[in-house]
Amino acid sequence: MRSSIAFNFSITLVLAVISVSPFFYRNISDYVLLLSFLIWFVSAVSSKSIKFRITKKNIFCLWWIGYLVWQFLMTIIGHSESSPNLIIVRSPIFCIPIIMSIILASYNTKEVKLLVKFLFIIVSLNVISNVIIGIQNPDVFQTLNLIDKSDADYHTNAGSTSFVGLCLFFIPVCLFCRKNVQNIVIRFLLFIMIVLSLWFVVVINARGTAFFMLTLLLLGYFFVNREVKKNRSKGYYISFICILGLLATLVLIPSLQFLSEIFSESEGMAARMSTRFNDIVSLVEEGGDIDAMNEGSFFKRILLWQASITTFLSDIPNFLFGIGEDIHEADMYSLIKAGVGGHSEFFDCAAEYGLVGVIFMYEMISSIFSYMKNLSTDRIIRGQVIVVEIVFVLYSFMNNSLLSDQLFVIFFMMPLALYVIENDTTRAFVR
Repeated sequence: MRSSIAFNFSITLVLAVISVSPFFYRNISDYVLLLSFLIWFVSAVSSKSIKFRITKKNIFCLWWIGYLVWQFLMTIIGHSESSPNLIIVRSPIFCIPIIMSIILASYNTKEVKLLVKFLFIIVSLNVISNVIIGIQNPDVFQTLNLIDKSDADYHTNAGSTSFVGLCLFFIPVCLFCRKNVQNIVIRFLLFIMIVLSLWFVVVINARGTAFFMLTLLLLGYFFVNREVKKNRSKGYYISFICILGLLATLVLIPSLQFLSEIFSESEGMAARMSTRFNDIVSLVEEGGDIDAMNEGSFFKRILLWQASITTFLSDIPNFLFGIGEDIHEADMYSLIKAGVGGHSEFFDCAAEYGLVGVIFMYEMISSIFSYMKNLSTDRIIRGQVIVVEIVFVLYSFMNNSLLSDQLFVIFFMMPLALYVIENDTTRAFVR
């Protein structure tokens, strides 16, 4: 490793540890992450090896910076009631993709490869830690969701909803690398991490949204792996997807009922999945009438989505510019009263920042995934990145997704891994 980037490399690892570790996520002040980012920035500016350059390839950086600046301006003019300090403290999260771009433009392949190895270790240790916690104390993942959680719940490394999202998107990163790496030991370790991440998402800290997104992710991944090599026409794929969608509607209810029976025999978070499946069955059978549903978690989530959509479509000013960001309590009544449900990244963006925010969000997501696809010349990998993009978009409609741990895996770790797979010259990866 070059001495000119050694300190910047170290601070990058510090940012990763703070961002992806649930313990630090809950217990360390956001100002610590901000300070770490400022140190990283100063180390990058002071290094002759670090390049700051915006080109057509990394134009996504302007959209991420622009959205952050737009949020800040909305607080300055009073459109958003939240403090400008809140936006400043949040800035390192929105700069994660930008840091990734700077690193890929500045580090050599060996340095990027070493960084990816350390990132895998950091994420893997957190996944292993959560699996162990889930075995020893499975109920902790339920109490983490309660407003009146105890100090003991804060002082654990058990991950909540955002960490489930991290594991969800860590799986395709492992799949990318495992398919292309030659070393048998590394392939085995990646397989173990895939299994542990699956176990965490499906059993230990089971969430309905993550379960369905995981199913779609794996189906899409293996479909692309099987079909892309055959050079099918677009018409073939369109027909195949339509037929598959029709079949899915026919087997949806029986499949959900079958899954409900399986999960009903489980304990802890997995047992709650049975209720989620039954709620979806009720919603489908009643033709989308939510009044016929039980007032459970899924019912409340739909109401919160509706709150944001209603705000967005309520009048022309709200449609164009939203109502801004506000600080309020996180209970359901306060969220609905405020008009922003707080349970969907995209719906909440539309409610808070209107059409302007929607345009920013669209350009941010589409441009960075375009950048990621261009990191590889392999058609299968590019197709699988598209699958990740589709899953991320759907996930963002149903959950908050612009969180430090998830972004670090999707828009930092994944692009670096794709770059190493494409550019490694040590024959560690299969060509």
